Amino acid sequence: MYHNMGVILQSQKQFGPAIDCYKNALLRNPHDEESRYNLVLCQHQLKNNPQQDQQNKDKDNKNGKNQNKNEDKQSNKKDKDQQDNKDKKDQQQKQNQQKQQQNQQQNQSNMSKENAEQLLNAAMQDEKNTQERIQKAMAQPQRKRLEKQW
Repeated sequence: MYHNMGVILQSQKQFGPAIDCYKNALLRNPHDEESRYNLVLCQHQLKNNPQQDQQNKDKDNKNGKNQNKNEDKQSNKKDKDQQDNKDKKDQQQKQNQQKQQQNQQQNQSNMSKENAEQLLNAAMQDEKNTQERIQKAMAQPQRKRLEKQW
């Protein structure tokens, strides 16, 4: 729901509210990569086009949503601080996930070596058993046929 609202706001170039929607979407589903991507994209667009966001804020102020400039600055600072903290947490989570994936890949490669050794040992044992059966069969004297075949 929040993801869709963010997409709509982003398409209308209202990056500030879109960022908030994406953050809410990520709070509800932290594994949503699409929302994470759109959040970063929106933040990038906001940094590159601050005039667009300022124009949107001016429109909001004209529509009766006036606030004191000091409150805006304080709330913007708080938002930026919270955003920075969340970004740091996201980066740490990504790094932890990458480390876990690397560990899993290493474990899989180790496991595959161990599995290969076990399979090789099993195949060698089967070969030994087969060789022993063949030798036993060859060691037994063959029965002579007493009857003549005419």
